[in-house]
Amino acid sequence: MSYFLSEDKLSEGKVLTLTGVEARHILASRRMKPGETFHLQGPDEVRHLAMFAERKGKSALVVQIGPIVPAPPEPLLHITLCQALVAEQPLDLIIQKATELGVARVLVFPATRSPYHLPPTKVAKKLERWRAIATEAAKQCDRLRGVNVAWVSSLNEGLENVPNSVERFSLSQHAKQSLALLLRSKVAEMRNEKSASIRVQSASICVYVGPEGGWSEEEHNLFKTSGIPEVTLGPRVLRAETAAIAAAIIIQSLAGDMG
Repeated sequence: MSYFLSEDKLSEGKVLTLTGVEARHILASRRMKPGETFHLQGPDEVRHLAMFAERKGKSALVVQIGPIVPAPPEPLLHITLCQALVAEQPLDLIIQKATELGVARVLVFPATRSPYHLPPTKVAKKLERWRAIATEAAKQCDRLRGVNVAWVSSLNEGLENVPNSVERFSLSQHAKQSLALLLRSKVAEMRNEKSASIRVQSASICVYVGPEGGWSEEEHNLFKTSGIPEVTLGPRVLRAETAAIAAAIIIQSLAGDMG
């Protein structure tokens, strides 16, 4: 069930007034009426049942806070998507779907063949946009929080931000081994032999996804010297956004909470 956000900490019996974006969404988009109930989540990520008590003007409403309602747990598998900068619309889609698929973190960086340069003065505004997309996606898919989006200034920094203890892979169309086959092997090594489940309960996995033009020779060499295997998703050439989404699905299906 989708939910709304409150800046105030919630407790059963509390009465508060919602304003701003969330109020407009409830009143204009969802067209809810007094007496209707919905889920409301506070800054501590505790979610409550809330009742629309009364409307206050055109853009505010009074709500009565009810009991705590259970929320789905965050994925145990920690997935980092290290995503090369691509065009705005595909990157928005990647962030939205990464949230829906339970990815923990997206690190965006400029690759050699990224389609444009993002000046340092514009990074903060972009991050604000990306994080808003992640928050809206989390509300829509009933996840506690959106994917954590951060900017790193280069692939080198993206490599430094992911510890060597994390299972790391780089997507490459020309790689000889497949992500699915290699991950199955890694999962078999990591899993508890006493468990019937193939899921790895607290592992961390990172996948590096390039821009439309692929990795440069220098970037290929960086992965090689860092000991990061290059893997393929199959015989077809995928757009960057398709590759990122497909990789997240494969990882969650084989080692996470999907399927």
